[in-house]
Amino acid sequence: MPLTALQNSWINGVKKDHPRNQMPPGSCWDAVDLILNYGAPLRVRGGWAHHSQDIASVTATASQIRGGVFAVFSTSAGGSSQKCVAVDEDGLVFDATTASSTVLIGTGVTISQNPVFHGGTAASAGTIVYTGLVIIPDATGAAVPKKYDGTTLSNLGGNPPKARRASVYKDFTVLGNGKVGTTEFPNRAWFSPEGDPDVAVSGAVTAWDTTDSWIDFSQPIKGFGATKNALLVFGDSTVSRIRGSTPPPDEDMVVDDPLFQIGLLDPFSIVEHKESIFWCAPEGVFRSDGVVLDDLTKKGGILRHWLDLVKDATSTWTFAAGVIRDHMVITVMDGATFKDCLLVDLQSYAWTRHLNVDAQSFWTGLLNQADELYWGRRGAARVARLSSIFNVGNLTYKLDGDGDAVAGVLETPYYTLGKPGLKRIRRVYVGYETTDYATDNPAVTISYVLTPEETSYTAISPTLAEQTTYKRKRLPVLKRAPGIAFKLAKANAGDFLIHDLTLEQHPLRPARLEQ
Repeated sequence: MPLTALQNSWINGVKKDHPRNQMPPGSCWDAVDLILNYGAPLRVRGGWAHHSQDIASVTATASQIRGGVFAVFSTSAGGSSQKCVAVDEDGLVFDATTASSTVLIGTGVTISQNPVFHGGTAASAGTIVYTGLVIIPDATGAAVPKKYDGTTLSNLGGNPPKARRASVYKDFTVLGNGKVGTTEFPNRAWFSPEGDPDVAVSGAVTAWDTTDSWIDFSQPIKGFGATKNALLVFGDSTVSRIRGSTPPPDEDMVVDDPLFQIGLLDPFSIVEHKESIFWCAPEGVFRSDGVVLDDLTKKGGILRHWLDLVKDATSTWTFAAGVIRDHMVITVMDGATFKDCLLVDLQSYAWTRHLNVDAQSFWTGLLNQADELYWGRRGAARVARLSSIFNVGNLTYKLDGDGDAVAGVLETPYYTLGKPGLKRIRRVYVGYETTDYATDNPAVTISYVLTPEETSYTAISPTLAEQTTYKRKRLPVLKRAPGIAFKLAKANAGDFLIHDLTLEQHPLRPARLEQ
């Protein structure tokens, strides 16, 4: 009986915007906890890792990490000091730079976005040294932002507004949606003096000019995203833009309000990466350089999945995003309930899905001088790190940091197998590898559906056993059907590589169709 090659590449990732029986080549219906093209067309990811110790052991009230920032402070000797700063749900600020020792810095403010870092340069001997500041805006708008200089946590000086939002554009700290005195200005963005936003400490002549150095927008400010030449200002349903280098009153800034009729779901979903801004909106996941707008969900063929995911979102939902190795990761939570985690290759727009990433914030940084994506866990008072998911085939990362085994599930397109009509489907051949790192006994179950709309799979016996080199395993199907789709699901820890699928089948002759 002839063999039909079904698929040996899934390079285009998960697609949900096509019928399952009409999917583009190189795509799949679902891929969970799988990485594209790492030693095989599909391979199970490595586990994520904890970076910090359990912060509840440092401060008993801490139960989750709400956000953070990686800051590189300049030193007077011309060097730098790196700090991974984390903020818990109560606004307590921690130094989580050293994985084995987390230190309470002090009491800050509760946050609804990540802190921002306004970098500085070390001055020569005999002058004031501005080494850079972490700025932490108050989510409630009840207090002026906090600032951390690498040593001390205190109020930002210079009588700034009591702002809920913050960013750094050019060499200005920008604060938005806050109060001056007791008067609310939710649509307003204020600009610091150039250079050092903590003017009361540095001894600058002027403090924050809340009388004249501001710009108003058509909607309350929900977030900022800065590139080298543009500051995007997000509202609930619009994105506006500031261009230029000098804020009011001596301004050359140009305001486009609005620039895009696109909203923002969560300030924690705004990511600044390679002169582009990425964010999660009710309409999709977007990227802009301040000029062109790209819909990553539509280009990746996963817009329907995104719209189905967010249609029931309420104020308890959080959307967190970050970028590592040119991959954007997005985690959606409803309070403590995990909803989804998506990973998109920013070059190919190929999406995959992942489980057990309970992030409510991400921030980029360095670990041993390599790129790292840190994240704040919702289910524990710990900072985690994500880069190890790309460290596939490694015993150290066979489990996620919380001890869960990384599984791996592939759901294929529905293969119509040529012309419409019934076929006799005898056997499926699976090219794979699976390795047990210890004594976990990973096993892979193959199951199938016989029509495109089915969701209840029928398992095939036996399961795929451990196999440390490429093997092509033959499994019986023995069905008549117009086509078939498969599901490959690994249980227990272990490496798992998917190489190819082949089918033994043939169309039924007309006489047999009548039987």
